[in-house]
Amino acid sequence: YSMISDDSSDEETRVRVGNIPLSWYDDQPFLGYDVHGNTVLKVGEEDQLDKHIRKTEDPEYWKTITDELNARKVKLTPEMIELITKIRKGKTAT
Repeated sequence: YSMISDDSSDEETRVRVGNIPLSWYDDQPFLGYDVHGNTVLKVGEEDQLDKHIRKTEDPEYWKTITDELNARKVKLTPEMIELITKIRKGKTAT
């Protein structure tokens, strides 16, 4: 999978599903459609062994999250982590 960075080009929603629950796509191999009408495949789920190997070999594993709406893996930036930490502590996110 590819990592994406935190820049303005990543802010556009890749998957267009309209005003329906994403759960409607649970049994489908895709998440929805892009702006051109092409299907967007789901991000492949790692099995437990692959996940464990990556976790032990990649010291920044914990910074990677799955953006399910856009079907991509995202590596959190230090600014994102700081914001999440403030929100979890109940502080104002500035």
